[in-house]
Amino acid sequence: MQSYSFNKETGSLFLEQALLSNRIYKIPKEHLTLKQEGMLEGILKFLGLNIKDINIKINEDQITLRGHCHSRFDAETAILLMGNIRGIIKVVNLLEGSLELSPQFYEIKEGDTLSKIALVHLNDSLLYNEIFIANKNILQDPTNIIPGFKIRIPQIIINSKS
Repeated sequence: MQSYSFNKETGSLFLEQALLSNRIYKIPKEHLTLKQEGMLEGILKFLGLNIKDINIKINEDQITLRGHCHSRFDAETAILLMGNIRGIIKVVNLLEGSLELSPQFYEIKEGDTLSKIALVHLNDSLLYNEIFIANKNILQDPTNIIPGFKIRIPQIIINSKS
């Protein structure tokens, strides 16, 4: 079992909006949680992530992911999307067949740019677009990154001629 920590105060307002609908429509908490879980599962499917038998469970400020995923990229994307929801502080990854190697995630800090992050983590600021591409489902614009969000740092293999 792998678990990843996130910033509770940063991220999408998805769960907060669902809680607001709970107050407006007086939806019982157990039904609200089922609705949220189903919507999150639908989002992952809509994005084309290849996760078979996806099952998401929300328990207060924690999300648990289950299913079968053989793509490291899809597993990392699911973890980041779930963890970057405001109010979530932990994502437990129980996806089978994913993440043989530990992913490298980075929490964006105030004043960061993708170029600065690329320089520190990939030793080349010009590789900022590789970071953007690796996070295309999390970031909408490479110049508009949000402090507190977590992103993946891609593993880049650079071929050098001898």
